[in-house]
Amino acid sequence: MDNNDILTELETEGIVELSAFYTKRQDVAPHIFSYLENTLTWQGQSHGSELVQVFVPKGNDWKTNGTFISVGHFPWKMIVTFTMEESGNQLFNALVKTNRFDYANDMYLYYALHEKHIPIVDKAMSQRGLTKISEDRTDLWRLDQKEGILKQPSFPNDYTMAPLNICDAGQVNDVWPHKSDSSEGYVRMLIELNGGWGLYTQESNELVAWILKSQLGQLALLQVTEDHQKKGLAQALVYALSKDIAQEGFPVLATIVQTNVASQNLFAKCGFEKLFMCTFNVYK
Repeated sequence: MDNNDILTELETEGIVELSAFYTKRQDVAPHIFSYLENTLTWQGQSHGSELVQVFVPKGNDWKTNGTFISVGHFPWKMIVTFTMEESGNQLFNALVKTNRFDYANDMYLYYALHEKHIPIVDKAMSQRGLTKISEDRTDLWRLDQKEGILKQPSFPNDYTMAPLNICDAGQVNDVWPHKSDSSEGYVRMLIELNGGWGLYTQESNELVAWILKSQLGQLALLQVTEDHQKKGLAQALVYALSKDIAQEGFPVLATIVQTNVASQNLFAKCGFEKLFMCTFNVYK
């Protein structure tokens, strides 16, 4: 560990304090509260405790402005960051000066980057000599928590809904638009740590639709196989996982690609409202 670095790693107690800070700011950053709570849940599991590190600038400013940079150690490096500091100067300086991340050898995905922080990260990465090689624009959608608790999934009688099993990871990954050579392990990890729901045919117990909960604690990887579409299966899965998350006391969220009109229409129909834009950026 580099004790001279501008960033210091938070232990569990510090992450609890940071999450409490964002508990009171869910109107601005509900996805950050959800992410930190999910991180704490993972830290309580032996197979998830080493997956995520949370760093803050040295000193105590983070306790009042919420500045942090977190990295997830998945098949690729995944960074989640946020600050309530209006200028964003502390976040910018931390991104430019830290040596915690090996940009020369690792690929870093800035995950669900809030629209107000995009210029800050772009400028910091440019100053480090990095180029943005991809940017996926999404919108964050939220369902009222009380409404989520009331959701009752319904679907035709020739299907059964059950929790996903890690043996389903291969099928889920095969049709994931963002799959890569190493992404099946990531999907397996999400199923193991966060769970999800699947719909199976009564006749053959074939998995035909599914939804997972991401590392942000959000609805993710929703998919219905082609032969089973237009039967209300996607809506049933959205309702099922929304209800779970709402009953746990967390915000019910989803990030939807801006060009995915079908998903936008589905989530709007399910009662979700669009909050703000966030992006998924890769710098190299």
